[in-house]
Amino acid sequence: MPSLFLYLVDADALMNEPRPLLKEVESWFEKTGLPLELATAAAFTKAGFTVEHSSVYADPRSEKSREIDVIAHTRDPMGMIQIYGVVECKSSKNPWIVLVDRRLEAGVTYASLGVISENVKDMLSAEMLLARHDLGWRLKSLLSGGYSLRQAFCKDNDPAYAAAMSATNAATALLTKTQYATPRLCFAFPMIVVDAPIFECHLDDEGALQFRQVVATEFLFTAYVPERTAAMIRIVSAEALPQFSGMLFRLADTIKVALKPHVSKLIASRFFDPKSE
Repeated sequence: MPSLFLYLVDADALMNEPRPLLKEVESWFEKTGLPLELATAAAFTKAGFTVEHSSVYADPRSEKSREIDVIAHTRDPMGMIQIYGVVECKSSKNPWIVLVDRRLEAGVTYASLGVISENVKDMLSAEMLLARHDLGWRLKSLLSGGYSLRQAFCKDNDPAYAAAMSATNAATALLTKTQYATPRLCFAFPMIVVDAPIFECHLDDEGALQFRQVVATEFLFTAYVPERTAAMIRIVSAEALPQFSGMLFRLADTIKVALKPHVSKLIASRFFDPKSE
């Protein structure tokens, strides 16, 4: 088509000539959050996840259409275990502060698995969660005792709370969007990826404030979406994305291994037990 041909010629000329408009577009683009979203998606793809950009979901509270920046997912071969990384990207020069209580560092709980479907607790008992060396070790690798997130130098709004709610809402929506005849075992890890410094803040034994810069951490977030939901939200810097995405993929594999015997029994009972008809 002539019009399409002319468009391609113009686009090619634009890319090969140092025009002021192209420089302006590049400058504008770099100031948006889009480069961070692209880098996030690329890191999770390289780690082995299937990635969705700008995924739309129905807000569990308002049922209105919302958008989450990146969803990374992986499943077992049968599709019975579904694991998601639900990512809100926040590009800003303002540092992020995680308030930490050092006394909470040791505890691995169901909240460490993010937002989970109810049947997970039936399959993955608290004793099993703590007893399995690989799973417990991987979950404890980021534990910091974090209980709250703030962004520095913000006066009139709370971008930290908004980002946490967005990630948690999207994670909850993923677990409820589809109904299967045989219920799936679902995990959705809410995350916030940032391109500004991250600090942990706590009081030392003498009551003095202590700050420590980190590249990744987490905090326990509780919200009603609409039911009360508690989940650890991971905060990850852009520089730590390659390492963190790989760590999450290995955690996903560990979950699959831990639940494989339960999945086999679930499938067998579904297809071979006359009582399941």
